[in-house]
Amino acid sequence: AFNTRGAKLTRENVDYFLPYLPIVNISREEAMFIEGADRKLKAARTRTRVTVATFIFALLSLTAWAYVSSKDAERQKEIAQGQTALALTKDSLAQVRAQEAEASQTQALLARDSMAGALELADSLGRMAIRERNLAFRQAELAKMRSLESHATFLAGEASKLPRSEMAKALRIAGAGYGMSAVPFVSRTLATLFYTQQAHSRSYGPASPLYYSIDLAEHIGGINSAVFSPGGDLILTASEDGFARLWDLEGQLLADLDGHTGGVNSAGFSPGGDLIVTASSDRTVRLWDLDGVTLVAFTEHEGAVTSAVFSPSGNHILTASDDGTAKLWDLDGQLLADLNEHMGAVTIAMFSPRGDVILTASEDGTAKLWDLEGQLLADLDGHTYRVTAAGFSPSEDQILTASLDGTAKVWPTPQRIYEWLLNEAKIPHLTKEDSITYRIKPR
Repeated sequence: AFNTRGAKLTRENVDYFLPYLPIVNISREEAMFIEGADRKLKAARTRTRVTVATFIFALLSLTAWAYVSSKDAERQKEIAQGQTALALTKDSLAQVRAQEAEASQTQALLARDSMAGALELADSLGRMAIRERNLAFRQAELAKMRSLESHATFLAGEASKLPRSEMAKALRIAGAGYGMSAVPFVSRTLATLFYTQQAHSRSYGPASPLYYSIDLAEHIGGINSAVFSPGGDLILTASEDGFARLWDLEGQLLADLDGHTGGVNSAGFSPGGDLIVTASSDRTVRLWDLDGVTLVAFTEHEGAVTSAVFSPSGNHILTASDDGTAKLWDLDGQLLADLNEHMGAVTIAMFSPRGDVILTASEDGTAKLWDLEGQLLADLDGHTYRVTAAGFSPSEDQILTASLDGTAKVWPTPQRIYEWLLNEAKIPHLTKEDSITYRIKPR
């Protein structure tokens, strides 16, 4: 009934009633309730004690674990500190070694620089020694040259003092001096002695061995041209007497080129030296072999032919005439091109060094540039009187002319003008509108 009603006794209540249970007249139900409450309170106390003991044990265990963990952490900290110290030691050691390596590298660089400096100094000293040696050599050579010049000048002076009866001896002495040093005084003395002997050669007789000069004296008229063959072993002359003559270097006449009826104005060899071309006032040009046989006669000119030349290839002949024309021929006498734009006698006609362009000059004061088809490429009109000389530059991009008007002029060829426009000209370029209008690709 007490349990049903929810009655409860505290520990103080139970401890108060228990001593009186044997003497107090209470019902069995009340006694059982008190005893049950005592048992429950004892059980609760036991549970509380167990709980407290468990809590204390857990707390002690946790404390012990914390202590052990703290100790382990301290050990780990000590280990970490030791490892840190070891790492710092290793780092310090690495830094020391790096410093040592850097010091070694610096020493190596210093040694290298020192070696390079030593090598450079040695090289400089070597070059200086070479320069000094070369200077000493040049000074020795200069002294030797001065000594030879002095001796050569002395010999030339002595040779010039000898009388005419001892001119052979004088020539030998002057020649010895020239062999030592060809200074102007010695050269002039040797030439003067030789030419003097040449002028008086008759006194020694025609067979005198004293003279090297050759007298080509078969012509009976003025000589208009004289040239060596390409090989240098023959001489060709052209004369107003109507003849061209072929000679050897001893002055022996090898061939008379007899066929013109007027004075021969020019004569020249082919590049191979096996053919000869002559131009004459009889209005003709003739092609010859070295035996003096006429191979072809060119007869198209209407005036005196002033010059005839072979092309560099030897396959063409170019002629100039007083009729105001220049003409291009093949070796069979076929006329290939008639260059007839001049208004006066053509005095000069020549090929460019490559042989692909022709230059003519005239008494009309102009020079003209042509292709091998006879097409006019450029009209060099600037002189006021006859053009007396004309020629190409070595690069063939400029032409030089001279005139009796007192001027000489340099003319760029069309190709040179084009290159100038592309690369050097300071004049304005075409506008975009001009390029469109004339259909020219703008630069």
